[in-house]
Amino acid sequence: MSMHPDGSRTVYNFDPPQHKAVATTTDADGKLRETIRYELDDAGRFSSAEISGPDNRIRLRSRYKYDDAGRILEETQSVPDGTLQHKIVYNYDSSGKQTGYSIFDASGKIVGGKGAAVVRASPSPKPREKTRR
Repeated sequence: MSMHPDGSRTVYNFDPPQHKAVATTTDADGKLRETIRYELDDAGRFSSAEISGPDNRIRLRSRYKYDDAGRILEETQSVPDGTLQHKIVYNYDSSGKQTGYSIFDASGKIVGGKGAAVVRASPSPKPREKTRR
C-alpha cells in the first residue's frame, strides 16, 4: 500500500500464477479514484495495462516493450478505441543505466521527456525545397 500526500492511497494486489496485478487508488474518504489492471509477462514484467476511472470504464491502455536485458524500451498509450495518444521511448547509456526518456504524441512530435533522451531527440527533417536552375 502507498499513502499519498493528498490522503489518497493505492493498494497493490499481485497474482503471479495468473500473470496479473491490480493497483486500486481511493480518495482520502475511501471513494474509488482509479484502477489499473496489469498483465505480466513470463519474466514478471508489465506487458500491458488498462486504466479505469471510478465508473469502471477503461480510459487508457498501455503496452510495454523490453530489450533482451529486461530494460523497458517503449511504452505506448492508447484510448479504448485503439487510437494512439502517446509513445514514451527510454534511453540508456553503454552501462545500461537509464539516461532519460522522450514522450511523443500520436503524430511523432516530441512533447516532453527528461534527461539525455530529450536532448538527442529531434523532429523529423523537413524535405528540402527544390531550387530553380
